[in-house]
This record gives sequence, structure tokens and C-alpha cells, in this order.
Amino acid sequence: MNHRRRDRASTTTPFTYQEWLALKEQFGGRCAYCDVIAPLQVDHRTPLARGGSNSIENILPACATCNQRKHTLTDEEFRARLAAEKDRQSPYN
Repeated sequence: MNHRRRDRASTTTPFTYQEWLALKEQFGGRCAYCDVIAPLQVDHRTPLARGGSNSIENILPACATCNQRKHTLTDEEFRARLAAEKDRQSPYN
């Protein structure tokens, strides 16, 4: 299965290191999901396993915890999960 993801990803122009650095700077060195300052990992908005690409437009900086929790969810799906979890934890619900 991994070879299929790699093959699909190789058909798009991968992001450069300079683009990655600029993206991390754009997010202020913070995770795009939880806003924590931590070592950041490459996260695919639409995972490669779900047809996403390696272009910079499909990349977000994520902390290890968020990246692992997101797994094969899309950016939208994961943000919806985080919002639902936050709502459940709110003392006003």
C-alpha cells in the first residue's frame, strides 16, 4: 500500500525546504491545530492515503501529538473533531 501512496505523491511537485521553512514561519512556529510551540512535523491537509499531494498547498505544520491523532483524517475532519471535543469539555454546555 505504501508504494501506491508514494507513486501518487510523486506525480505532484513536492514542496521545497524553503517553502516548508516559510510555512512554519507563517504559523509562528506553532502547530496549525492546537497552536502549541513545539517541534513541527509535516502534515498533509488531505492525507496521501486519501489522494492528497505533496505540494505546499496541501501541507500544514503540526506537533507530533496532533499529527498522530489526525492520522488519515482530512484537515476539515480533524478540526471538526477538535471543536467537538472542546465543546464537550466546556463548562457551559
